[in-house]
Amino acid sequence: MVMITAEEYNKALEVIKKYRIQATEIIKEIDNIENSFLDKVYIKITDSDLSERAVNALTYNAKHLGLDKNSRIVDLAKLTRKQLIHIRNFGEKSLYEVIDLLNSLNIKI
Repeated sequence: MVMITAEEYNKALEVIKKYRIQATEIIKEIDNIENSFLDKVYIKITDSDLSERAVNALTYNAKHLGLDKNSRIVDLAKLTRKQLIHIRNFGEKSLYEVIDLLNSLNIKI
């Protein structure tokens, strides 16, 4: 068993407290980032920045892919480019809108 002085003990305790505070701050920051991300990906497609044409194609012509007016951005991340481009009235421009939207959230399809 190693013996330490009261002074060494108090210094060690201060270091532990300092790191505990830093860890708590980091955890809060991570939680904020996560909540912000979740807020964005759970926005309805109809409330997104996508064009009206893209939204209409996704919500009315993609029921076979499980999309409708209640679908959310996160649902788009589950689809492939090939699935998206084969949606009726969903052209290349709409595809790139979706890709840009997902890329802005660091989601790749």
